[in-house]
Amino acid sequence: MRISRLAVAFVALMLVGANANAQSETAAPPRAVDKSGQNSSSGSIVKGRALYEDTGQPAPRERVQLVAIELLANRRGANHIPTTMTDANGEFIFLHPGAGEYYVVAHPADEHVSSAEGAPFPLQSGDPVADAARVEQYKRDFPKITFNAESPVEINLRVKNPHFGGISGRIASANGGAVVSAGPPRKMSGAEGPQSVSGVLGSTYFPSTIDSRTSPSVIVSPDREVIDINIILAQRSLHSVAGTVRDEGDEHPIAGATVRLNKKDGDQAGIESAMSNYFSTTDAQGRWFLNDLPDGVYTIDVRPTALLGAKLERFVNKRQDLTVAGADVENLAIEVSRGGRVSGHVTTVEQGNEPVPDISIGIGSAIIRVEANGEFTATGVPEGEFPFSVMIRPPNVFYAKSIQVNGADLLREKLKTRAGAEIKDVRVVIAPASILTGRVLSASGGTPLSRVSVMLIPADPSTGPAFSRPNGSTNEQGVFLVSGAPGEYFLVLWGRGQPLPPHDVDSIKKLSPNAMRVTLEPGERKSMDLVK
Repeated sequence: MRISRLAVAFVALMLVGANANAQSETAAPPRAVDKSGQNSSSGSIVKGRALYEDTGQPAPRERVQLVAIELLANRRGANHIPTTMTDANGEFIFLHPGAGEYYVVAHPADEHVSSAEGAPFPLQSGDPVADAARVEQYKRDFPKITFNAESPVEINLRVKNPHFGGISGRIASANGGAVVSAGPPRKMSGAEGPQSVSGVLGSTYFPSTIDSRTSPSVIVSPDREVIDINIILAQRSLHSVAGTVRDEGDEHPIAGATVRLNKKDGDQAGIESAMSNYFSTTDAQGRWFLNDLPDGVYTIDVRPTALLGAKLERFVNKRQDLTVAGADVENLAIEVSRGGRVSGHVTTVEQGNEPVPDISIGIGSAIIRVEANGEFTATGVPEGEFPFSVMIRPPNVFYAKSIQVNGADLLREKLKTRAGAEIKDVRVVIAPASILTGRVLSASGGTPLSRVSVMLIPADPSTGPAFSRPNGSTNEQGVFLVSGAPGEYFLVLWGRGQPLPPHDVDSIKKLSPNAMRVTLEPGERKSMDLVK
């Protein structure tokens, strides 16, 4: 069913420009992600069709992925997952996928869910029982195929109908002429968050304008299309900014640095905020370029690549202000400090049958992944005093048992760093974590409570880390899981939107003399229900 309605929104021309970080996927003929360059043969394809399970109609814009069964057991390292999209007839095809056994996973490309829900395979939570249950449910939810790379495989999928609505209309220039090859804004602000024009949930939306407060609302109903939402593009005065990033010492160019410009306007929100963020990456000569910036004051944020393990140069994050006023900005030179250097070794004790953990070290803004042999070297460490952070995946399996350097206990003390200086031989020991799991129930009816935070406070402050506390939150079934070092703890609970209660030992003893306590033995997994 179609609903005709007229709305006119004045949209910046930049919406169809180069600011790509606010764009979403566009529909395209389904094709294989594997670009081998070979001509496809009848035996080297996996193809099929996706249909809605309630109506039997074709399911367009379904993201279809082939997940190798090995990924369910070992998710470390780079994972290549062949991915394609269904067309208007619900059809899809993969060209030249590797031989093997796969689960065929399909999700709406326009659905808006958490990263865990949208992941192509179940993410590990650190709770072996819950993780195993999720894997078994995953195997029941998605069909499995065997592909030998010689015989074609055809499979039809039944997928859930998201009952999306649609929005369509005409885009015109300021003088009323049609705008050729200009797609509509791919995002709109709504009660359910940013939604895609081609697959929107039933809700109330506001077509993107310079100021969303002046935009007429558009109500979208499930399985209906709202037509004649006509948009006029207003010409704006836009400018470019270009510059270089260099080392402040010998002035050599910095390659692979990320340069972000954020407009300094605290009142912006939604699409206006998203469209006020720009980013670029420096080339081998340290050069970067951004265009389509309106006048205004911006904050420039320069930092190393966020890809852990990348061989690109690390340096200390740099921030400075920039004013764009009526003209392009050229030859903007930004100098960054190479900072300090911290190196050491991580040892895992009593690993048993647990998988090899993936460990990263954080010191201020510097983050580095630990090598397979346990060695690490963090560069670009800022000057100051920082907690020495040890980040371990999967979570809730191991904990940092000790962190030592030059006689200092970095579980209790901050690491002091200086620009240009090097700290060597930091020794980190990680061990199997003690785990507390269970449910949080209401005191009135004993019903499970979701979104309740659970924190463990060491009863003896001298025995626990000074800068972190084991914590977690309950899921929709009221289940929680927290992990950390063995020892005696106070239990602190608080609900969503409630202020964090006192979480130092003296305040707990004074305000809650009967506060709940729990003792966790080394490597113990304890289960108990908590009442709130």
